[in-house]
Amino acid sequence: MPEDFEFDDLFPEDDALVPELDGTGEHANTIAMSLDGYTFDTLVGFDDEIARLRELGVLDGVDESYLAFVEQMKAQHGLYDEPSGNTVVFQSAAREDADRLMIAAANELGRPIMRMKMLEGPMGAQMLCIMASQGLSKGRFDGPGTLILEGVDTWGSTDPATAMGMAEGLPLDERSQGAVKAVNLIRYAVANPEVSVFASLSFQPQPHSPLSQLLGPATLFEIPEPNGDERAAIWEHLMRKHVSMSANDAFELVRLSRGMPRCDIFAAAREAVSQAYHESLDKRTYIPVSRSNLFEKIAAYQPLDSDEYRTIEDSMVEDFLSEIDRYEHGEM
Repeated sequence: MPEDFEFDDLFPEDDALVPELDGTGEHANTIAMSLDGYTFDTLVGFDDEIARLRELGVLDGVDESYLAFVEQMKAQHGLYDEPSGNTVVFQSAAREDADRLMIAAANELGRPIMRMKMLEGPMGAQMLCIMASQGLSKGRFDGPGTLILEGVDTWGSTDPATAMGMAEGLPLDERSQGAVKAVNLIRYAVANPEVSVFASLSFQPQPHSPLSQLLGPATLFEIPEPNGDERAAIWEHLMRKHVSMSANDAFELVRLSRGMPRCDIFAAAREAVSQAYHESLDKRTYIPVSRSNLFEKIAAYQPLDSDEYRTIEDSMVEDFLSEIDRYEHGEM
């Protein structure tokens, strides 16, 4: 590390960029950290990906001999800010799936965590928010830690320094100063072998893009769609959680949700349960989650040209015709 590097140079005196988290992992004032608290024990539908992470050694402890070797090489070569190669990029077509696994992996490491996330500010302007877990003073890593960069492909610009300086309403010099501080923090983290850097995105970055140059050598961890066993685990979990949908055919749901990201399966189930709940309130009677309700919600997330969508469409037409037939025979 360069001798003139100072952590205090990275943060404003009022800690405006580093809101504290309360004991539950949520922002103590206004920002709800919905992804905090994920661990490998609480994640559902990621069994194969978790096994691959363990095999890659992403969760291994700090190797003291390796740390000493890195420091020796920095001194020998006179390069104190070169990336140490301790960066993992979580890539998924559904960014939320990547975020969930990334947060869980960071929590599994059990180290102090700092998160960078781009939020939408007034009039659609992007605002970079830096959040530090308890135990980090002014965001500094006094030892091992984890820096999380969420959705870096949504940071509004291929140049991280430009993207981080987009906060409207601030004088240009202040915006530039904030961007430089944030970029310096990332550069420090990727050069520190004691700090793991995790980033999430929905597509692979270009090899020579400003983002790739900032992160340095990285391990790309691609997260595919959930396989049949993982989808089965998700639906089993959802049926335990939402008793009102437990009468549906889980095998059928596993088959029809093929190709869907995990976050979309959870979203479809949530929408179906919410609809049944409000119908129950309106009619003052218990209405369970129906097959047609679930099919409708799943279909909304499936491509129109997919086999799953066509199967759902055909099933719903058959159900509708059956209802008409029962009505005509006085069975309804």
